[in-house]
Amino acid sequence: ELLKEGKKVILSGKVEVDREENEERVKILVDQVGDLEGVALTIQFNNEISYELLFKIREVLKRKRGIIPVIIKLDSKLIITSPEFWVTLDNELKKELDSLKKFEVFYQIENILSIL
Repeated sequence: ELLKEGKKVILSGKVEVDREENEERVKILVDQVGDLEGVALTIQFNNEISYELLFKIREVLKRKRGIIPVIIKLDSKLIITSPEFWVTLDNELKKELDSLKKFEVFYQIENILSIL
């Protein structure tokens, strides 16, 4: 169960502000809830990275926006992307990432705590 006291979660949604007289009410309309102690998508490059390849990956990630963190592995460094590049894991994303294997781009889904 994701929504229990003390549990760390990632929320995705919209903020709604209602202004009435001298009072302001803020609502958070949640679309998705994810487990912060859950999974992350890691992307690793085995060759030099071209601008063209980075652009292709950026476009894939932006099309599949969601709440799953994306971590890029470069040599021994880990780069955690900003939430604008976090994704929704589904078959469409898998197909798009599979199409990048010819550039020696590899990915896997890992437990986020084991990566960091």
